[in-house]
Amino acid sequence: MGWVPGTVCTRAQLVPIARSGFRGLRVQGFMKLDSKSPEAAAHHLAFLREAAGVGLRVAWRGQLDGIITDSFHHLDPPRDQQGLAAWPVPRRPLLTLRRGPGFVLVEDHRQSVTERTLIEDSDQVRALTDPQYGCIADERLTRDQSAAVRALADAGLFAAIGAVWTALPVRFRYARA
Repeated sequence: MGWVPGTVCTRAQLVPIARSGFRGLRVQGFMKLDSKSPEAAAHHLAFLREAAGVGLRVAWRGQLDGIITDSFHHLDPPRDQQGLAAWPVPRRPLLTLRRGPGFVLVEDHRQSVTERTLIEDSDQVRALTDPQYGCIADERLTRDQSAAVRALADAGLFAAIGAVWTALPVRFRYARA
């Protein structure tokens, strides 16, 4: 696949791979994600989220420096130079969203207790479902958009890497033929 790690990778790019029968991807090289290059780190995490959403696992080597990783444990972890995973590989979907007419239902299994959150605020629904918000610089948000993203961040559904926001829940839309 002609994708440069740290750049935008959309669901549309991943769907043909999933439809072809592949169930996983391997990212070549060692990736160092840090808050010094927040866009590259956020784009990579968005790639992991979108790959999970079409049913693809991602094997990658790297490390996350200066980034609190607790919010990302529902995504495929990086492996270090010795091949050890930074966190346990998720065996089942841990943070998912389902879209309904005018609302989003988020199921969060990252903690010991399952939390279900119904989101009906139109700005928050848009932030979780519109691809442009999947990875967006803080400076590109209007005041209302920023308030919606920050409210979702308070709920653990968005994360900031430097001044770049990335949505966390995986929206499953399997790409089977």
